Amino acid sequence: MSDSQQPLFEVIDASEVPTGRTNTGTRAKKQPKTEPRNQTTWWALTQSLVECTIPGHDEYQDSIISPEKKAYRSKYGKIRMCIQIGELNCCRDCFIGEVDKE
Repeated sequence: MSDSQQPLFEVIDASEVPTGRTNTGTRAKKQPKTEPRNQTTWWALTQSLVECTIPGHDEYQDSIISPEKKAYRSKYGKIRMCIQIGELNCCRDCFIGEVDKE
């Protein structure tokens, strides 16, 4: 190597070599995206078959579904496909109707 060329790498000793992660901060768990409240967002979320625990669920169901749909849904009880928002389980109807925000 001639004197005019710079070395490609700088020589360092063992005490200067980084070991593992240097960031000691903690990250908050990434929350799932729940906006906008539409079918596309609903199906992108992780769902489980549980009871909807949103306060006002029954009243909202009574206001949006027809008597035929009520009869159909009554044979399945309160178990629905739900997502978890905080500590509450939220069904699709309550999610799209934003009942959990009331």
